[in-house]
Amino acid sequence: MLVKPVLAALALLMLAGCTAAPAAHSAMPTASATTANVFAMKVGDCLNDGESADGTGTVTSVPIVKCRVSHDSEVIAGVLLKGADSAFPGSDIVEKSADQKCLGPYEKFTGATLKTTSLDYTYYFPSSDSWKQGDRQVLCVVYDPHGPVVGTLKGKGSTYPKS
Repeated sequence: MLVKPVLAALALLMLAGCTAAPAAHSAMPTASATTANVFAMKVGDCLNDGESADGTGTVTSVPIVKCRVSHDSEVIAGVLLKGADSAFPGSDIVEKSADQKCLGPYEKFTGATLKTTSLDYTYYFPSSDSWKQGDRQVLCVVYDPHGPVVGTLKGKGSTYPKS
């Protein structure tokens, strides 16, 4: 799965099945983190994924923490891309589709729009290799570009006003 870069500081993370666009902040390690396979992430998981890439964009595992402790981001939706039997359409097309599919869930989850809140979103999306293995899932992730948060970001868009 890959993650779409939403901000300039977001990097493209690629796994033999997953790529991710990391957020513009660094992870805050905690003793309660559980490292999970990137494909095991699910809606509601809070992540310390700011430094999950290996320098080439490959992600194989992500630290998952309780949302009540400091974390980088939160998985807010899982959506499927079309093309179950098709060849990989290319990262640009996959990213564009993932970006479009995550905007609605982001606004519903945060209760705000990108124009009214400083919260942002990114996503993990299929890489060329994972596409070959049947991966079509996009995991949408919300985060605060100013740094780690404590607690869920559900309905909190207005508490992070756009400056």
